[in-house]
Amino acid sequence: MPASSPVAAQISGRTWQMPENADAIKSVSLSFADKTCTFTLEDGRGTHKVEVGLDAPREGTTTMTGNKLHHEYQPDVMRVVASGSCRDLRTFVMTWTFVESAFRDTVTCTFEGPQVRFARSVNVNSSALDMPTLMGKLV
Repeated sequence: MPASSPVAAQISGRTWQMPENADAIKSVSLSFADKTCTFTLEDGRGTHKVEVGLDAPREGTTTMTGNKLHHEYQPDVMRVVASGSCRDLRTFVMTWTFVESAFRDTVTCTFEGPQVRFARSVNVNSSALDMPTLMGKLV
């Protein structure tokens, strides 16, 4: 999704409040700039950001963890390579590769009016490969 797209313009900087959930995710937001998207998630541990490349993968660090998707492995900071693109006019899909581990997450945000459907899955796990999908409401 180019930062200049109408959909990016409509959702950039907006925040969606999540219902009560087992992963203690409180809210998510996306902010689009020239060739990046900053994905922000607030949970019971704090506020976490992933810098996502729109034209090429972007390497950085994040305090975001996979928790149950990553065998409950939660270091304070992890290196991540992230990229994102539009699947269609309402769906933005990100891939987060945690380079110091075996985990590659796929995060899908589908925008439905004032709501966002937030889904996250992982490439490998000894238990669940998907977190329960959450439906957030625009704040």
